[in-house]
Amino acid sequence: MANDNNKPNFNVPKGMVIAMFPEEFIALNRELEYHPVLTDLMTNIPANEFELRIANIAAYCEIIVDGSYTPHDLINLAKICLEKLQDKRKKLILIDGQIH
Repeated sequence: MANDNNKPNFNVPKGMVIAMFPEEFIALNRELEYHPVLTDLMTNIPANEFELRIANIAAYCEIIVDGSYTPHDLINLAKICLEKLQDKRKKLILIDGQIH
């Protein structure tokens, strides 16, 4: 049900904030489970330090980041990182029946 501002009314208690994330961020987060080395590297980075987390993901993907980024830029960076991580996952090499 919508309120007078044509925004959804979620009946959120006062003081509580609901954050909506772009699909690119959600997909990137889901992809991380396939990269245990990266997940281990990010263990000490708090979840609320998103910019630091995405910078570390970019570094792992060999993407150089520098400067200030708009929210739109961060969404594009997340998309690029996702593609790089998916490529890394696809490049598993089977040698003598072992995945390397």
